[in-house]
Amino acid sequence: MRQKKRGQRYDKGPHRFNRFLGNCPVCDKKFTTSSTSLLEERGEMRTLYVECAKCDTSVVLGVMRNAPGIVTTVGMLTDMRREDIDRMKDFPPLTFDDVLEVHRYLESS
Repeated sequence: MRQKKRGQRYDKGPHRFNRFLGNCPVCDKKFTTSSTSLLEERGEMRTLYVECAKCDTSVVLGVMRNAPGIVTTVGMLTDMRREDIDRMKDFPPLTFDDVLEVHRYLESS
């Protein structure tokens, strides 16, 4: 294992959190570096997109470094592909009015 000096960060790039990714929630295969891409980075929070090499399941993960040595990972299964996420990332966020409009539309159908 690489030694690091105090305060030095050697964990550059989107794959620095791979040891925290775990396994696919569908088939239990270990996620690999080649199946991981960085979607967003804000402070200590990273949002990653991962595709399982075995079953092709897609997962969006939030990985957050809370304190030295403590990392929290939250995952969500998705049917979106990376291209879908890239295409939609600049859309404005949904508002309460948007949700109410869809609800009213569905009720009237």
